Amino acid sequence: MAILLLMRHAKSSWADQVRGDRLRPLNARGRSDARLMAKWLADEGLTPDNVIMSDAARAVETWEFMAPTFPGAGATSRPELYMAGTEGLISLLRSTAENTKTLLLIGHEPGISNTALQISREPFAPGIRTSMDRFGTANIAVIKLHDGNWSKLRRNAGTCTRLVRPADLKTVARHNSVSAS
Repeated sequence: MAILLLMRHAKSSWADQVRGDRLRPLNARGRSDARLMAKWLADEGLTPDNVIMSDAARAVETWEFMAPTFPGAGATSRPELYMAGTEGLISLLRSTAENTKTLLLIGHEPGISNTALQISREPFAPGIRTSMDRFGTANIAVIKLHDGNWSKLRRNAGTCTRLVRPADLKTVARHNSVSAS
C-alpha cells in the first residue's frame, strides 16, 4: 500500500510585499511548524521516500526545515505546482515512480484540500471533511492508496486516515507537559 501525504506549505511572511507572492519566505511560526510536522511524521513512521513541492519560496523552505528529519528522501521542486488545481496535482502524482511507498507533496490551497477530497473515499473519519474546509498552513492529510498504483491514481483511490494540524500537536504537547507536572 502506498501513502500520499498532502501538505500545505507552512506559514509565510507578508512583511515584504515588493517581492511578490511566489517569493514570500516563511515566518518564524512557519519554520517552527515545519519542524514540528516533520517530527510528527517521523514519530508516526511516515517517512517520505520522495518529496515534490511547489517552487514557491514558502513551499521550498517548508521542506528545507523538514529535510534534516528525512535525510534519505529525494526532493524536487516543480513550477507547475504553484497554485495547481486538482487535475494538475493528480496528473503530477500519476507520474510518481511505482516503487515510491510514501510521497510528500507540499503545495498550496485550494489545490491541496480539493485533491485530498477527490482522492479520498468517503466516509471520512469524524471531523476530517470539516477540517478540509479550513486546511490551514502546515496541515497534513494522510491518504492510504488502496492499490498503491500511482499511475492509475483517480477519484476515490484512497482513504484519508488523518488530518493533522500543528495546533493539534501543540495542544497535545501542552496537555502532556501539564499532566507530567
